Amino acid sequence: MIYKQKIFTILLASILLVTGCGGKNSDNNKEQPRTAPQKLTIQFVTDPKEIQVGQETKLIATVAKGAEPVKDADVEMEIWRDGEEQHQKLKAAPDNKGGYVTKQTFAAAGSYHATIHTTTSEIHQMPTFDFQVGAVSASPNPPQPAHDEHHGNLGLEIQFNLNPKVKVNQETVLKVRLQQDHKPFTGADVHFEYWKTNAEKHDYTAAMEQTPGEYGVPVVLTEAGAYNVRVHVKKGELHDHKETTLQTE
Repeated sequence: MIYKQKIFTILLASILLVTGCGGKNSDNNKEQPRTAPQKLTIQFVTDPKEIQVGQETKLIATVAKGAEPVKDADVEMEIWRDGEEQHQKLKAAPDNKGGYVTKQTFAAAGSYHATIHTTTSEIHQMPTFDFQVGAVSASPNPPQPAHDEHHGNLGLEIQFNLNPKVKVNQETVLKVRLQQDHKPFTGADVHFEYWKTNAEKHDYTAAMEQTPGEYGVPVVLTEAGAYNVRVHVKKGELHDHKETTLQTE
């Protein structure tokens, strides 16, 4: 009788142990909620600060995540002169301190733009900065305003579809329709860049393809007034931009 009780006790303890382990493993196997990646802080400067035509110039981007420099990003600078369609892409080399550097010599004076394509294992951002080369003389045919500028690329058509009446602190959808040769342009990498007019801070967000050739993303604009919206489209060797404005109230 005592022997049978011992056997029963051992079996019961074994069952409880297996059940406990199984419950623990089940908890460990539960999918943990994903958190949005922390945005990078990206700055851009030139050395020298005042660039002369024909002078070799360092183009420097610094990348940080919070207070920590990001030393392992992939950084490419896309440079173009205001009003021109030709863009030049330059690979930037890391300095192991959170800085990424390339060199360029500019053959003409004018206003230039630099889009800093920055990719880490968690996030992709591509802020655009403006800088000046030499002295700009008055031109009888000035370039079109930025929101009308469209850098055409292989017949790509970009059409914004934005809400004309946007309320402050209410969700609105930034949407764009892409076509090439009158067919939906699918499978593109599309990002929206938006900022309050005359503000230095730019926000960036990736868009999802909602229907073939149509891309959108919901955002909340927190201030009343005019905003600039720039869409970046990339697929293979094709890279295009277009800019417009919207009003919040």
